[in-house]
Amino acid sequence: ICIIFIDQITKYFAVMKLSKTITIIPKILELTYNTNSGSAFGILSEKSAFLIITGMIIIGILLFEFEKIKLVKQTIKKQLIREYHFEKDGSFEGNDSFVYKDKARLITIEDRLIDADYLSKHFDPELFIFASRHKAKSEMPSLLVHSTGNWTSDNSFGGKPKSISISCPEAIKIGYLELLKQKVQLNLSIFDVTMEVTHHGPTELDHPLIFIELGSSQQYWTHGQGALAVARAVMKVVNEDKKFTNVIGFGGTHYCSNFNKLLESNP
Repeated sequence: ICIIFIDQITKYFAVMKLSKTITIIPKILELTYNTNSGSAFGILSEKSAFLIITGMIIIGILLFEFEKIKLVKQTIKKQLIREYHFEKDGSFEGNDSFVYKDKARLITIEDRLIDADYLSKHFDPELFIFASRHKAKSEMPSLLVHSTGNWTSDNSFGGKPKSISISCPEAIKIGYLELLKQKVQLNLSIFDVTMEVTHHGPTELDHPLIFIELGSSQQYWTHGQGALAVARAVMKVVNEDKKFTNVIGFGGTHYCSNFNKLLESNP
């Protein structure tokens, strides 16, 4: 908003005051009023109609992508509220918040989940559970769990470079096993269940976290039974209190099938 305000003020000044060239520093800096009927640097000059239509299309695509992200949040959220009788209890960032007994608080944030490093400033939980969408080129229907972090200097998807979050191995295992169970109970035979390796943000929360995801395309982001499987896995993590032998795994592909076998052993 501030940038738009400054832009409009400078344009108003130019129209009202620059009827002639104003010299600021002789032979170095002058202000001259000129108009541009195209886009940046005069590209597509005199093509106003084309630029307007193109701009509307781009805005439409951005809004569409935003709505897709919002839609998956609402799908899983509705399943949690309906299945587990969360009760409304205040708001956060302009969205209603809900509580489940004295065990869990359900919030919706406006930022991308991968940029949610700030949440520890507002909450002090034992664990953050992010119920999220998963996107993949394969678009394979999937139910997934993983921890977050950036092993390299590339932090294109949130978090800080070369930083990893505080993991919760117990939550990873409990969530993964529940997704396997729900795949059978809800007849989700076309869904793949897997753990992913550590990737993306947030990385700077002061508390452990886990991502439980529904993927991997718009068709499945709003899949009612898939969302219910995620909701049940979330609540299994909330309600279960088990301890396991913790290990760290290195290697494998993005979808670490060998590590899945370790999660499935000694359930």
